[in-house]
Amino acid sequence: MTLFLIFTWILACGFVLWSIVSMVWRKDHRKSLKRRAIAGFVVGIGILVGISLSFDRDAKLAGFASMEDRSKANEAGIKDAAIWAETKKADEIVRSKRAAEEAEKRQLAEAAQKAKADEDARTAALAAEAQKQKDEDERKAKDAACRADIQCWGEEGWAAATTRCPDEIEKLAKWDFEWTDSWSETKLSHYRWKSQKDGIVTYIGDKLKMQNGFGAWKRVRYTCDFDPVTKTVLNVSAL
Repeated sequence: MTLFLIFTWILACGFVLWSIVSMVWRKDHRKSLKRRAIAGFVVGIGILVGISLSFDRDAKLAGFASMEDRSKANEAGIKDAAIWAETKKADEIVRSKRAAEEAEKRQLAEAAQKAKADEDARTAALAAEAQKQKDEDERKAKDAACRADIQCWGEEGWAAATTRCPDEIEKLAKWDFEWTDSWSETKLSHYRWKSQKDGIVTYIGDKLKMQNGFGAWKRVRYTCDFDPVTKTVLNVSAL
């Protein structure tokens, strides 16, 4: 059957070729020859499909899965379908085993990569914690050194004292009061220890006038005991 189809296809090809060549010297029959060539071409395509189906059927009758399967067996030098089936089965086992080995390798590589990433993260976390502790120790040492020095500790609390102390000092006035400092001066001009042990600083100034009961003005010297840690005014006085 297959040989018959091949022979028929060759005839169809010859018919198409003859029709095309005839159109050159038989111009008066060109239309009919063209139709014959097209018909022959269509028939040739149909025959090719039939040949393919015939080869596929023959392969299946021989025990192969398809014509393509039989072609692969021939390339491997195997003619027997049973032997080819065993060969494919063995190849599939090898491929499955190889795929499993590759999957295991990938899993091991991923596990190793994850372990390394975890170790790197742990090392980085420990380093960060160590640096944090180092910074904290340095800060505490710096604070301790500053707290032991009245100039450093006084400057540490000066800004907050300048903001909070004047309001409390003003409350000491029984009558009117007037600040005499200019924009370039500060109300708290110097400081001293109130309690070095507790870190309490006394801030001092003299830029204030208070009025007495007779309406007379008097320049006063005032003090403000201040805690730079809690930013709290502990006591004020004015003389």
